[in-house]
Amino acid sequence: VSPYSTTVFVVNHALGTPDVQVVVYDTFSGAMPQEVVTDIYVVNSNTIDVVFAVAPASGETYRVVVRG
Repeated sequence: VSPYSTTVFVVNHALGTPDVQVVVYDTFSGAMPQEVVTDIYVVNSNTIDVVFAVAPASGETYRVVVRG
């Protein structure tokens, strides 16, 4: 599956807890990354789903930061 045709991205953080804080940053729009609002779903104690309303356009890149 192309990352530019899906809206759901599975992130395995392996922190062993469902109590996590998640921040998503765009890394394509300029010198300083900007925070992006997405839906975050806790799947289990090691995995989250990051859900975009619209699939990223070709060339858009994001960084997901997960803190336990």
